[in-house]
Amino acid sequence: MRTPSDTIRRLLIVLTAAVSVGRAVPVTAQTPPPTSAAQTPAPQTPPTQSADSPLGNCAREFHMSNLGFRGQEGDYYRLSGEVRMVCDGTSIFAEEVRVTDTTIYASGDLLVIQDGLRVNADRMELDRATKLGTFFKAYGTARLTDQAPDRNLFGTLEPEVMFRAEKIERMGPRTYRLTNGSFTTCVQASPRWHMSGTSGTITLDEHIILRNLVFRVKGVPVLYLPVMYYPLDSDGRSTGFLLPTYSSSAVRGQGLSNAFFWAINRSQDATFYHDWFSKSGQGFGANYRYAAAAGSGDMFMYLRDEKERIAANGSIERPASRSYEFRGSLNQTVGRFQLIANANYFSDLGTQQLYQQNVYDFSQRSRNLGLTLSGNLSSVRLSVAVNQQDVFTGSTSAQRLGRTPQVNAWWSDSLTTRLSASVDGEMAYLDRRPDLSQPALDRSLWRFHGTSRIRAALSNLSYLSFTTSASWRVTSWLESLDPLTGLPVPVPVNRNLLELSADLAGPWLQRIFQTPTNGYAERFKHLIEPRVSVHWLSPFTGRAQVIQTDPHIDGLVGGTTQVHYSLATRVLARTRVRGGGPSQLREILSVTIGQRYYTNAQAGLVDPYSIFPTATTFTPVEMAAVVNPFDAISGRFQLLLHPTAWVPQSYSATATIRRDLVQLSASWSRRLYLPGVPNFDNPALASQFLNATTSMTSPSRRYGGSYGVYYDVTRNRLVMQRVMAYISAQCCGLSAEYQTINIAPIGLTGLAADRRVAISFTLAGIGSFPIPLGAFRQ
Repeated sequence: MRTPSDTIRRLLIVLTAAVSVGRAVPVTAQTPPPTSAAQTPAPQTPPTQSADSPLGNCAREFHMSNLGFRGQEGDYYRLSGEVRMVCDGTSIFAEEVRVTDTTIYASGDLLVIQDGLRVNADRMELDRATKLGTFFKAYGTARLTDQAPDRNLFGTLEPEVMFRAEKIERMGPRTYRLTNGSFTTCVQASPRWHMSGTSGTITLDEHIILRNLVFRVKGVPVLYLPVMYYPLDSDGRSTGFLLPTYSSSAVRGQGLSNAFFWAINRSQDATFYHDWFSKSGQGFGANYRYAAAAGSGDMFMYLRDEKERIAANGSIERPASRSYEFRGSLNQTVGRFQLIANANYFSDLGTQQLYQQNVYDFSQRSRNLGLTLSGNLSSVRLSVAVNQQDVFTGSTSAQRLGRTPQVNAWWSDSLTTRLSASVDGEMAYLDRRPDLSQPALDRSLWRFHGTSRIRAALSNLSYLSFTTSASWRVTSWLESLDPLTGLPVPVPVNRNLLELSADLAGPWLQRIFQTPTNGYAERFKHLIEPRVSVHWLSPFTGRAQVIQTDPHIDGLVGGTTQVHYSLATRVLARTRVRGGGPSQLREILSVTIGQRYYTNAQAGLVDPYSIFPTATTFTPVEMAAVVNPFDAISGRFQLLLHPTAWVPQSYSATATIRRDLVQLSASWSRRLYLPGVPNFDNPALASQFLNATTSMTSPSRRYGGSYGVYYDVTRNRLVMQRVMAYISAQCCGLSAEYQTINIAPIGLTGLAADRRVAISFTLAGIGSFPIPLGAFRQ
């Protein structure tokens, strides 16, 4: 698919393509035959395949009516009438062609046709030796791409460009000059828009410079640039300055953004940014990308230098500050190992949330850095990782969890067809700081952990699976909590745990219903699948001295038996395919109910799989139903039931409908207030939210829109609302978007509510151009 930069590049180059046809019509100088003044030569047709032809060997075909071949008239030959020359895929039509020893002249309804190109001009001059020439008062059309157009943008019109220029000159092998040129992809009798410039220079595979560029819509000037520099080369990647961008925002004020692109080589590039805003200050950024056979990477860094902002009453609305943001991803092969890295890091939460546009991005309160190097050495798999995650609990306070570093090793082998063994070990520095602003609360320490496991599959029945395993867990912490003060002390704690597990799945019950006359499915299958898992841990009395960081290892409660039981029922259908063809197997309904039981209530408090961990022997009953009768329709419902009060704790539901012209998705969640029930006895935590998004388009794809809403039912507050509509004509389109956002109550920075409007237009064959109109405060 052609990118917008590729298309703009071709649009500008095609203005000069007509001059290049002169290279396809080589001319050789020759001495005209002598003529007597008493003789009047009879009309004749020059030889079509002769090296002595005035047009040389390339004059392969001539079609001339009323041709007057008058011999030598001074120092040129003249062909007049209806002249058509065909050479190397190029056709030239003219009323008169004159050939001298140095120049070819063509005039009179001059028309040049190549594949995808049609140029009309008043006249043309071409130097026979240098192949440099000029078109005067040229206009025409050119095809931008051979691909089928996107009906959403262009209707049913093939994307083409129509251009015009007073003069197009070929100044050198790769250099062209334009005078008073314009172009548009709106190929109509009265184009809706066009771009024009007084002069310009194009150097192929290098750059384009246009002066006094004006963009007009219906003849009305919309955008003016005194000088435009645009880099270009054969693959659309060239070093140079990119087009500047103007913006307007209530938060940042008037803005001007510039960027410099550096094409390092075919597999690497970098872009440097500078943004200036009248209210918020300046921003500097850099983006480095590379793609190679062994891996790829993308890294972005941005520095914001914000000014102090004064409110209308003279108070300081926001103090001056400096913040930065870093995002990146890396996937690189290093010998036998694979290096994977990712980052989403920012220095100031308030600044980060200030520029977000939706609830999801705004609600993100965490930043993370991660790097993993993993690979196999013989039968052992090794991994070295460094990761860090900060979760903000306030506008400036945050807690940190990380492993800096973590080294893991795994080994596993199948001893027999039913018996297997595995060993794994870990060494990690657990970085745990409940509040980064209070170093005294630091609970970071080194931990060593290893597990040896043997697993046996005791059943090979098709309707029953029974597996047992025995594991020996060895863990050592280099620091512990003082039993009297509760503070960390450099006293190691060692733990040895024996874990015995048994997992029983089945017996599975099933029944098949043949429905040959049913219009939906050929047959149905009903499955009932019970599952029971039992895990036992040997006693351990030193858990109170363990610094809790990882619930999967540190949070294990010794001397506890855990039982997880569930029952699932599934309905599968062999559905018929509309229009014939083989049927398809589909799971149309799945309902699951399950619960966990602990002999020690403390195990429920650190259960890593529980949504609302509570010190109880029974976890909430989880019920979930998934329905998917068609590709276009799907839904899910989940309910948590309190284990003793037997009242619902929370609900959630999602539904999606996807049709050709309409798409709808909705979700609903509710958390109830339950007096006397831990985790649910605070009325401030009760909540109910509704989120819905729908999009529609006309059958012609020329009209459409979308609507999205995020509503706080509990507080009767519209958190976010977004409306978008678009219309696409044959060569251009217009879209408008309106957004209201009131996310301050769920955020951490106390931002005021906003109303925002955005408008963008689309030009066929070029792309979309947004016009930011800023945000209007309520």
